[in-house]
Amino acid sequence: MPPFTQTGSTVIPPLAAGRRLARRCALAQFGAGAAMALMFLAIAPTAAIAAGLGPIALGLGTLVLGWRAFPGRAPGASEALGGLVAGLLMKILLVGSVLLLGLGLWRLPPLPLLLGVFVGLVTFAVAAAIPASSADPKSR
Repeated sequence: MPPFTQTGSTVIPPLAAGRRLARRCALAQFGAGAAMALMFLAIAPTAAIAAGLGPIALGLGTLVLGWRAFPGRAPGASEALGGLVAGLLMKILLVGSVLLLGLGLWRLPPLPLLLGVFVGLVTFAVAAAIPASSADPKSR
């Protein structure tokens, strides 16, 4: 949804801004996962897979959270809160399942896997704190 102008200032609808923020954070987490995998590739291929798995799972969880929390229409208050809680629970289940599979079934090295999850969480916080580059430069 494109921004619209009202009394000379650009206004971005909050739901669209939330979806863009979720997409931007997920892309940053995917990039962090790729960088972590490349760094750990020098150690071992399994370490590279483990290091990249955490941020990738967090990025997918962020996309799921954004999909549930910011629907295409304006929800009521209880529906908005329900969507946010449902999206957060889906993200927690996705990341927990990936950690459980990575540590238990696939027997990946635990340190790169947990370090990748840590980097993914920090990447989310940094990407969410940086203002959108689509902000109107004239307003600064």
